[in-house]
Amino acid sequence: IEDIRMWEKKLLESGVSKTTVGMYFRAFRVIWNACEKKGYITHVGYPFGKDSDKVTIPKGNTRKKYYLNVEQMTELYRRFIEKRYPQEWDVDWRENTHYSLGLFLVQYLGNGFNLADAAHLTYNDHYFQSGRQSFQFVRQKTEDRSEMEIVIPIIPELQVILKEIAALPQKGTLVFPQIYGGADTPDEKRKRVAMENQNIKKRVRRLVKSMDWEVQPSCTWCRYSGGT
Repeated sequence: IEDIRMWEKKLLESGVSKTTVGMYFRAFRVIWNACEKKGYITHVGYPFGKDSDKVTIPKGNTRKKYYLNVEQMTELYRRFIEKRYPQEWDVDWRENTHYSLGLFLVQYLGNGFNLADAAHLTYNDHYFQSGRQSFQFVRQKTEDRSEMEIVIPIIPELQVILKEIAALPQKGTLVFPQIYGGADTPDEKRKRVAMENQNIKKRVRRLVKSMDWEVQPSCTWCRYSGGT
């Protein structure tokens, strides 16, 4: 514990932010837990916790101030359903923006789930048993440590977007197969999701700039917008 506190002190003195310190400590905690699970060390002396004699992992600055309000999201939704994009854009760019804006709105209407979840979303048994009224999934980010199932109601606005950009419902198939684009290994899938994230950010930012909005949203904003 003394070593970790000294490590934190040196990091902060060298100009590293609390956010980065927290990332380092969480990575360290993963290694500790893995070693404990394998029996290399015991839980005695576990350094992290909220007690005064434990190391508290520092929280970084929140990004929850980066969000779009309901009126802004509603305007983007109207643009989507009306396919109202700048006429000076070529056809391919308008079509690509339409698809990316759809994925952007899907994440918002999905209560802020991320693109990795959207990419892995399937027409599973729950979808059909609910009368096609909701999706059910386990978050990709936490599936290795939590099996908590998340259910997303398919409200009318979400259904409109699904009809535009989602694959036709077939049991066991992906809802948005375009994201993975045929990738079949975990590494290839991660790369495809990262690339699609960048595409969405670039296209949505160009769209809102054409609307004279002084914001630069990304997919992360969907989560904070949903939470807000």
